Amino acid sequence: MNILTYPSAEETAKKLAERIKKEIDGSQAYYIALSGTKKATLLYRALSEEDIDWKKVHFFFSMDLFSGKQKGLHQRLAKAHLFDKAPIDPDHIHPINLEAKDAETAKHEYIDEVSRFVPSLGGHFRFDMVLVEMYDDGQALGFHPGDEELYSHEAAYLTKRRPMDNEELVTLGCEALGSAKSIVFYALGEELRFMVGNIVNLMPSAKLYPANYLLSLYPWSYLYSDSEAMREKSYAIY
Repeated sequence: MNILTYPSAEETAKKLAERIKKEIDGSQAYYIALSGTKKATLLYRALSEEDIDWKKVHFFFSMDLFSGKQKGLHQRLAKAHLFDKAPIDPDHIHPINLEAKDAETAKHEYIDEVSRFVPSLGGHFRFDMVLVEMYDDGQALGFHPGDEELYSHEAAYLTKRRPMDNEELVTLGCEALGSAKSIVFYALGEELRFMVGNIVNLMPSAKLYPANYLLSLYPWSYLYSDSEAMREKSYAIY
């Protein structure tokens, strides 16, 4: 895991947006998978302010809620804070079909959609970047504590239910995540400090966090964090 920490959430989002711009500048085509809720809006705003050649970029989603009051939240926030703010061709935006008859149908339709555009590696999609928001209970990419059996799932996307409210979601599978050129986790805000501290300090309790498992599974991943989320880091072990 490569950790990059900046003084504020806004500066962290700005630095990550600059990295994405640099990667786009060096590519002929760029395929990025978004996910995230409130904290993601900081990154989306920062991206919308960058001078990016949007014609190169195709936007996908690594997850979204298929049912419940928060249905489509990840895609709605991306639309409001990025797609509606920057001159992005609507044909380059590839949302999960949340009007499909059920989550399984939406999953299969989305696998077909992604297959039409994103290059593959070893039979899996190879996104240029997958963005993963971290939450204070250690969940990430739709995986919650107790979802260990899903880590070995071979499907590019899968469906599952959230344990807190039984709502369905569609999310990227672990093997497809591992095929991405860049995997970037982001943790912003002081409410994440104990979760992030447990991970970076190698505490036994971190073993319960899906975020920790994914970071361990893909050690080339990057963690972008602000100083508030990193407050519990112990420098004694480094």
